[in-house]
Amino acid sequence: MGVSLDVTGSPFHSLTVAAERAYRPMSAMIEITHRCHLACVHCYLEDNHAWQDKARELSTDELLDIIGQLRAAGCMFLTITGGEVFLRPDVLPIVRHARRLGMAVVLFTTGTLLEQQHIDELASLHMRRVELSLYSADAAVHDAITARAGSHEKTMRAIHGLKARGVPVLIKCPLMRGNFDSYEGLKALAEQLNVPLRIDSTITPQNDGGLEPTRQRLTSDQLVQFYAKPELRQYGEVQRRLPTAHDSICGIGKRGCVIGPFGDVHTCMGYKPPIGNLREQSFAEIWRDTGTLYKLRRASAADVQVCGQCEKFSYCNRCAGTALAEDGAFDGPSSWSCHLAAAKEKAAGLEVTPSEAEKLGLVRVVESAKGFSLKVLREPRAVDASGGCGDSCKSGCSSV
Repeated sequence: MGVSLDVTGSPFHSLTVAAERAYRPMSAMIEITHRCHLACVHCYLEDNHAWQDKARELSTDELLDIIGQLRAAGCMFLTITGGEVFLRPDVLPIVRHARRLGMAVVLFTTGTLLEQQHIDELASLHMRRVELSLYSADAAVHDAITARAGSHEKTMRAIHGLKARGVPVLIKCPLMRGNFDSYEGLKALAEQLNVPLRIDSTITPQNDGGLEPTRQRLTSDQLVQFYAKPELRQYGEVQRRLPTAHDSICGIGKRGCVIGPFGDVHTCMGYKPPIGNLREQSFAEIWRDTGTLYKLRRASAADVQVCGQCEKFSYCNRCAGTALAEDGAFDGPSSWSCHLAAAKEKAAGLEVTPSEAEKLGLVRVVESAKGFSLKVLREPRAVDASGGCGDSCKSGCSSV
């Protein structure tokens, strides 16, 4: 079973480091639609059943042009995702165009709409990988999460069909309250199929800030069990140290981007405010922007206020986008990250200590049978298109 790949020191790792330093968009993800016929309980797309939005989606010609712009900017790795990508009849011509340009392509799909003709063409296109979400080896558990009876059977049929044609397949599964006990069975199934399995515990808010999906997050006890599993130990590695002022908060806006179905460009999946729209500007113009991107790319531990003074910074999994969505500030503490850090400490058999934000009484996570509630510190604050803080920011600082 493959859970993750450590490429530190490899040529690929060196390439990614060089791309990040040069702000070269080595990889990109395009959401060609948000529409989906499933209704997964943890989905971050609040508009996945907005069928009327089909008319607003980027056309085939627009998408082909955008892929050309990405390739010209240096993009080598392209992920095409949705919604469910096979709700668009042009998904394979889009993939074909990217392959003609020499891009390595990954396709995300539920597999539930995959027909033999699709599989045959995917095999001919020599895909880098097709990734399918499978939430359990138990059909009842999987179908409860998708809210669609029979979805497990269809996804399994797609996995078998793709494997039979030699298409590289990866099964991915976010663990939630509803499928946590399915982990061992899913791992055994992946080993039986000889298919790599990617497990994660990340459940994010919806794009519009709605917190409904976060109710599916693992309980505190489940998180400890998750991080204690030997094969998942890298997710829970605990190395207490104070960050240096120059430590990067993440790779936001440095070597990759996400393009939404209506042309919005985002720095990553976690940071929701768009930095531009491809119906208004070229990709090159957006990517070399000196306002928003200048600040986002240069954000370091010194800009992350309280968290920049916390010894848990290296293992709390703090996401600046999630901090903004859930706690109101891109540069402020993330209550969920503090909660994750405590779970990792407990899983490692260490004394659980409060984070700097917890010491100051700035964050609080309250757990109940319905999920978690987080203490929100202040009004949401993002980086606006001119590079300054949003209108709601009252701090008067000059940081991101």
